Amino acid sequence: FPGLTDHPVEMKALEDLLREFPVEALHLTNLAIDPEWYMDELAILPLSRKQVGMTNWLAHFQKQFPQTAFCSGVMQPEKVEQS
Repeated sequence: FPGLTDHPVEMKALEDLLREFPVEALHLTNLAIDPEWYMDELAILPLSRKQVGMTNWLAHFQKQFPQTAFCSGVMQPEKVEQS
């Protein structure tokens, strides 16, 4: 979520989570709402409005977690061959 997902505090929390619970894929979804409004509604007042941007966010996580696929849109599961 631009404005929240790409905040340094949230990025650190996600890094910690992915290190403790590695995943093969992380599906990214757009909530299509105003991030400033959403953050105000959540009353996240202590967080500064210093986001890194989603392009930088993605580059950072792809570098830190190369084994994890970061996907958006429709995900198609791979076919598993029956033996």
